[in-house]
Amino acid sequence: MVLTAAVTGVAAAVIATSANGVELNRGVELNVAVASNFRQAALPIKERFEELSGDRVKLIFGSTGRHYAQIIHGAPYDVFLAADSKRPQLLEEDGVAQAGSRVTYALGKTLLWSRDEKKISVVDSNLPTLSAVKYVAMANPKLAPYGVAAKEIFAKMADGGAKIEQGVKIVYGENVGQAFQFVNRGSADIGFISLSQLSPGCILAIDSSSSPYYSSKLCGSAWTPPPQLYRPITQQAVVLRGDNRQSNIAAAKFVSFLTSAEVQQIIVKHGYGVEHNYRVEMVGDE
Repeated sequence: MVLTAAVTGVAAAVIATSANGVELNRGVELNVAVASNFRQAALPIKERFEELSGDRVKLIFGSTGRHYAQIIHGAPYDVFLAADSKRPQLLEEDGVAQAGSRVTYALGKTLLWSRDEKKISVVDSNLPTLSAVKYVAMANPKLAPYGVAAKEIFAKMADGGAKIEQGVKIVYGENVGQAFQFVNRGSADIGFISLSQLSPGCILAIDSSSSPYYSSKLCGSAWTPPPQLYRPITQQAVVLRGDNRQSNIAAAKFVSFLTSAEVQQIIVKHGYGVEHNYRVEMVGDE
């Protein structure tokens, strides 16, 4: 008997069984390199893809720069979810990735955050006032696109007259996940993080125009930099070239799945923008 499970609008996986029900084909396992900022969104996407396809997905999280270096040196990844568009494009141009497989799956949003509700404030300006700040965390701009954005924003904050005390030191994490941990554990007073890293529901209000906002007492204080202060964080995925035909097919299905309406809604719920507008169904919607 042959059972076929369809992945709605994206892919189909075929699982063959013998007459006594013994499974003959369990699908393939994909190794997916994922930028650290996308951890919270990647987990439910992985689970949904496995449920629909019958394939298995192993997520490996790290900085985009480190993943890129590993890939060009032969790391056995099938798919790369980067936090930028530059490196997926380079892999495609160099023949390391499948031609034409590159897609934009998310548009990153960054913010300046502190656990202390009094550290960050905004008064009559689009720039924040920082109170008793000694250490600022950000991702390493040499490795992480969110670090590039943070460096640009911080420089423009200083040039624009933001109130920053002298002697402030920058603490670099390898990726935006480490930058978040520096602030969360108290090693830094404030830090540039991905909006997706804050727990859903902990923010009182987010202005749709990306103007500054405050978070609730449980979350501390935060400021959303206006988009003109940094280059867009366009996060792209790409299928990497491999010798296993089944893995190549499954990898292409996974990347296609990322741009489906269902997954794009998951991505929006986790604090990202997307290239197309999707209505996000929230709890209590009819």
